[in-house]
Amino acid sequence: MLSLVTTSSHIRVKSSRIARCVLIVGTVGLMVGIYIERCPWIDLWLIGWAAYLLWQQIAHVPTSVILQGPWLNIEQRWYRLEPGSQVGTGFCWLKLSYNGERRCFLMIHDMLEQTSYRHLCLVLRCL
Repeated sequence: MLSLVTTSSHIRVKSSRIARCVLIVGTVGLMVGIYIERCPWIDLWLIGWAAYLLWQQIAHVPTSVILQGPWLNIEQRWYRLEPGSQVGTGFCWLKLSYNGERRCFLMIHDMLEQTSYRHLCLVLRCL
């Protein structure tokens, strides 16, 4: 268990296919529902919302993360993994803190290589 805390691992992160599919199917479903209801002003809001979510999914996925014990380096900042972080079936819900700033991040299993995902799950279970 001690080696998990002292080792440093470089994790390559990619955009999740599962998250993109859920986002696309949900957005198309909402667009069809709104079209059926014939609310013209909601169409513009929905298109803006879908564009924002797509931009968030594509642009804000970090490409590289360094995991060192309970610390994650994301975008040149060292975030501390909080004890409230959870491991679920196929995902990790990360609660991070940096100088009082709190941030949540969802890591879906297909965003990481299998060994990196297992290592992250082991670290979270040791918190």
